[in-house]
Amino acid sequence: MKGYKKLIAFGDEHLPTAHAARLRIMLDVIEAEKPDIIISGGDMINCDCLSDYNKTHDKLVGLEIELKQAHAWIESINKAAPKAEKIILKEKVNICQNQSLFYLFKL
Repeated sequence: MKGYKKLIAFGDEHLPTAHAARLRIMLDVIEAEKPDIIISGGDMINCDCLSDYNKTHDKLVGLEIELKQAHAWIESINKAAPKAEKIILKEKVNICQNQSLFYLFKL
């Protein structure tokens, strides 16, 4: 539609545990729709090795591998939509005021 921009937003990829089929579907939609703007809502990687929640250590892959997978995922998005503006939302929760603030980061 004239005067409007096409936007695709997603989040919670949780690499490296994301399902490959889900990521492929997301790339297929991006390629088919050719959005003007792509927004990632955060939680791209798990950061399991830095988290203090209960987990099985046999599934830890290390932060370096998670970051490499995130970089490869971002490159896949860039390849699928080279002209789209890409934005990552990073949520910062302010516990004292019980408010969520969103920051924008350009990829």
